[in-house]
Amino acid sequence: MMPKPILFIDLDRTMFDTERLYEFWGIEATKRLPYMEATMAGKIPEPNWAESVFLDVKPFLERAQERCLLVLLTRTADVDFQKRKLERSGLGNFFSGALYTTAMHAKGELVHDFLTKRGKDAVAVFYVDDEPMNIHDVKSENPQVFAMLMRRPDGLERVHDGYLPPDAIVEDFADVAHHMKLYV
Repeated sequence: MMPKPILFIDLDRTMFDTERLYEFWGIEATKRLPYMEATMAGKIPEPNWAESVFLDVKPFLERAQERCLLVLLTRTADVDFQKRKLERSGLGNFFSGALYTTAMHAKGELVHDFLTKRGKDAVAVFYVDDEPMNIHDVKSENPQVFAMLMRRPDGLERVHDGYLPPDAIVEDFADVAHHMKLYV
């Protein structure tokens, strides 16, 4: 089997319109934990998860999954909630693996461990995330990774002074495909 590139992708604000979920609940992001717990317990209605997936995501993943090893890489307050979001949004079947953490500054180590165990033959390694801190963590531990900072139009502007810069800033998955042009 020919080696493939590996693409690590974050979920929230990268593939999933998290702000739309907060609008569904009628809350600010800082108030999300009780709503996550109530959703998991069946105490409040679940949103239509698929409606919160950005429109460019599934077409990109359909192409990429045949040419790349797709790995979800996400940090969350509640791993079970994140798994539910991934599966019920229809995104779960696109990924060959999923790495979850609840810890800050852990994504770099997760990528390093994954690459040590399963990525030795990868022809290239890419990473897409909306959070500059996560880009910094991954690049610090894995300088060979081509990291793309996702800045969705109308998304949150994140400050990144003092962090290692991304290799590219992208607005959507068409931009991601452009930077991965040899592979997707």
